[in-house]
Amino acid sequence: MQAYKTYVTVELSRQIVLKDLPFSPGSQVEIVVIEAAPESEQILQQWQESNTRIRALATVENITEEEIQAEIDACRSVG
Repeated sequence: MQAYKTYVTVELSRQIVLKDLPFSPGSQVEIVVIEAAPESEQILQQWQESNTRIRALATVENITEEEIQAEIDACRSVG
């Protein structure tokens, strides 16, 4: 079985178009559509922006990123 992976963007019409597929005309193919996970750089940027917004709150101005991570880790270990 031959597999092919590509990334496309859903159009305003909520449709996608697949072009130049590496299969012969008339080939039967199986299509599975999975939303792509955010890139690690994007996740890191969102994390840093969230931390910046949290630190901007008057009551938490002096909290470090390490303290935030420690609190998250502590919450995840409970339960």
